[in-house]
Amino acid sequence: MGAGIRLSKGPPPRSVTMEQEYKYRLSVPVSAGEITPMAVQPFRLAGPVLHHLHDTILDTADHQLRAKRWAFRVRRDNNVTLLTLKRPAGGGEGNLHVRDEIELPWDDDHQQRNEYPPAMQAELGSITPIDLMPILQVENTRFTWPVVDESGREIAEIALDDGYLIAGEARQHFRELELELKEGSLADLAMLDEHVRRALPVEPERRSKLERGMALRTLNETPGGIPLATLAAEVLGKNLKTKKACTICGLQRGGFERR
Repeated sequence: MGAGIRLSKGPPPRSVTMEQEYKYRLSVPVSAGEITPMAVQPFRLAGPVLHHLHDTILDTADHQLRAKRWAFRVRRDNNVTLLTLKRPAGGGEGNLHVRDEIELPWDDDHQQRNEYPPAMQAELGSITPIDLMPILQVENTRFTWPVVDESGREIAEIALDDGYLIAGEARQHFRELELELKEGSLADLAMLDEHVRRALPVEPERRSKLERGMALRTLNETPGGIPLATLAAEVLGKNLKTKKACTICGLQRGGFERR
């Protein structure tokens, strides 16, 4: 681990908050070392903090959460497990994303009983863990920098992401940047947005990771919901008489062979 980089212990528990953040695509790769010295006057950057994130997005078989435009996520942030529910709040424009968010730790006791904490279950209503299934996964290495004022108050946070959206057999690489409001004002966020656009090779990202992941999932499924890789393997496998032939073609029954 590089000098000055701390490993995340996970964010503190949060109740319902208003998430307000700018999202950007990176047109070329950017390293953590390029962001750390970035000028953000009258504020400064602290950190960075390293996060190894594994997210699983869940929904019911009949897509009850998607129908409401809700996103429910189980996140593993290093050694901490978090539950996050995001709901549209309005007010966002362009690459400014505004959502109602509740995030809570999922402790070992509730996990062993396959239950959500009461505060999260109250938000989900009649939907319980047994009703939910994975629809998308995200594997991501993230660096974060708190943007602080002279008193140490956290105005915003910058996050640099490098990871993959995973929908069944399909994987899509992404590199992006997020600028999220913390204790500052929308005017502070707009000023920091200008700093980011001037300093880094960014382009506005209007779609969330969930939206891009669901597009990937749809692209790689037949109308019946069968992954195309699985369908191709099953169809071609009928005409391949030996396992050796399957290997030569790069296929195995049930999906593409990973190499």
